[in-house]
Amino acid sequence: MSVMPIAPPKHGWCRRNVATLLALPPLLAAGLLAAPVGAEAPVTKELLPQPHRPTALAVDSLGRLYVAGQDNWFARLGPDGTYTLLGQGQAIVASPEPLDATAARWDSLRGMAARADGGVLLAESGQPAILQLSSQDQVSLFAGLVGLQAEGADPTVALGTPLSAFGLAIGPGGMVYLSTPTRIGRIDGLGRLSWVVSGAAPGFSEDGTPAVDGWLDWAVSMVTDRAGNLYIAEMASHRVRKIDGSGVLGTVAGSGPVPVWDPEEGAMRVAEGGYAGDGGPATQARLNSPSSLALDAAGTLFIADQDNGRVRKVDSRGIISTVLEGLGYPVVMSLALDAEGSLYVAVNPRLRPDDSKLWKLPGVAAPGLLAGGLFPSTVLGDVTGEGRVSIEDVVALLRILLGQGSWTPAQRWRADLNGDSQVAIADAVALLRLVAGIGG
Repeated sequence: MSVMPIAPPKHGWCRRNVATLLALPPLLAAGLLAAPVGAEAPVTKELLPQPHRPTALAVDSLGRLYVAGQDNWFARLGPDGTYTLLGQGQAIVASPEPLDATAARWDSLRGMAARADGGVLLAESGQPAILQLSSQDQVSLFAGLVGLQAEGADPTVALGTPLSAFGLAIGPGGMVYLSTPTRIGRIDGLGRLSWVVSGAAPGFSEDGTPAVDGWLDWAVSMVTDRAGNLYIAEMASHRVRKIDGSGVLGTVAGSGPVPVWDPEEGAMRVAEGGYAGDGGPATQARLNSPSSLALDAAGTLFIADQDNGRVRKVDSRGIISTVLEGLGYPVVMSLALDAEGSLYVAVNPRLRPDDSKLWKLPGVAAPGLLAGGLFPSTVLGDVTGEGRVSIEDVVALLRILLGQGSWTPAQRWRADLNGDSQVAIADAVALLRLVAGIGG
């Protein structure tokens, strides 16, 4: 596996050294990106190396950013500035047996989701398969099928059932969700496949419909929250839908016309999107082809409002606003969040693909968030991530402060007990007092 300081591969990333780019003063939201609507000050952002026509983003538990692009391009950007180009070989991943990622060949990666163990799931739209990349950069077949389906194959077993997924999400307990344009599937820890939304054709279902009986039209991106609710970007209806814990379908954001079946044309009649509603209830707002979602720990939902060239957000009260605008049209947009509250925005202009951009916007989201579907402990002081605070956390914190270990972003957030965005001996003292029951 080739790991190096970021430098331009054969195609895609910018020609300047990344250290130079990241050393530049943060660019104000002007020119390519206008100032956020209603903000007291412009959002600052860093320009990361130019991706190759990005189609999907994910951030893993170590804070590493994965970027999938067109032409089967797939790379990883580490928080230390290292760049790894993954999968430039010729081997088709067709088996659960692990294969070194350097030898692998991708087939149109579209969806990604990070796993709590440091691995990443990858949806290949070029073939009906979902792959898994381990933290040791070994890739294998997780679900789906490569080649001919065996006669009499069990459709309730994910491995061996054709699964042409566009979006992936990981929920509490490691439950894996996948979206096809019209259906939502679920794979449990035993590899069993069931359908949360089972519509066999494009359609629109009203709020209150049991999801298992529902219809969707171009469900392309999903996120989950800690309660197990599933949020779905439904592009063709220009809405973000929600399936709650009781399995009922609803709407979180978006309104207006919906796709309807035209019997004369024998196809769905396209609905028109729009842009309206900032400052009011998100369910009354207008969206235009939402293409990607990200959710932070405070319950704020970020939406790539693709054909409006904007990033919108819905806060925990259900109020919508515009975070960024002026991203251009037509574009393909992808979002991801890291555990420190940074929002990553990939912009892929359809008419000018060489102008693709990858932005990092620090501090836009709440820290300690659900990065890429991860559900780390959010207990302040729980350095080890066991869901409780004990003397082991004090020992772990002291070891890291003494240089005998390294941080993950989630650990750093949980160890910052005094909230000053730094971790020092004062935090270790505060943690010791907390374990001893001295003070609050």
